[in-house]
Amino acid sequence: LHDGRVLGKKQLFTEAIRCNPDNSLACVHLAGALAVGETVQLHNGRVLDSKQLLLEALRRNRNNGYAYTILGIMLEAGETVELPDGRVMDKKGLYLEALRCDPDGFYSLKSLGTLLAAGETVQLHGGRVLDKKRLFVEAIRCNSKHGDVFRNLSRELAAGETVQLH
Repeated sequence: LHDGRVLGKKQLFTEAIRCNPDNSLACVHLAGALAVGETVQLHNGRVLDSKQLLLEALRRNRNNGYAYTILGIMLEAGETVELPDGRVMDKKGLYLEALRCDPDGFYSLKSLGTLLAAGETVQLHGGRVLDKKRLFVEAIRCNSKHGDVFRNLSRELAAGETVQLH
């Protein structure tokens, strides 16, 4: 920087938050830069861990689909989290909320597909009802560069069954 400071990834995201206190995405990226159990002190003196940073991102922008997705990935099975607006959600609810914000959210589609049990379906905010296979097909439509989604989809097909990709 022009003042001679040398900053790493975490410090740069912290600086981005200081420069723009409403920057929801910087909170998400900073959360991703922290190790498990690590905390960071923001310019206002608050000390937050990854989960708290993601909740802070949602406080700043409740339509940040990426924050819902990452928060869902962080939760353990059966765990819930209270959002800044008072709603309590589990992993599935967070992924569905992420898809409300971003219907083409690759990681939300993939993670929700992985979470569902065989034969289980979910209704998206637009009214569409999808099962595991359709969620994986939609994830591939959004981003066909992740081989693990193809693998996940193949595991859901019966012997000789085929699927049409978009």
